[in-house]
Amino acid sequence: MYPVVITGMFDRDNTGQIELHEFQGLWNYINQWKGVFERFDANRTGQIESQELGQGNGTANAWYWET
Repeated sequence: MYPVVITGMFDRDNTGQIELHEFQGLWNYINQWKGVFERFDANRTGQIESQELGQGNGTANAWYWET
């Protein structure tokens, strides 16, 4: 996603700026995606390899979180 799209998702009051409480939501969103990445990166190389995608690694809930 482009930065404008991502920040626009969290600019709840449509000011064109991200305020602290909005940034906190953005930060949580980023950390949730980081968690999904880490679940796939089983060998902790910083890369998701094809065999890691095939192993599952608890992916039933990997794409769900509450916002």
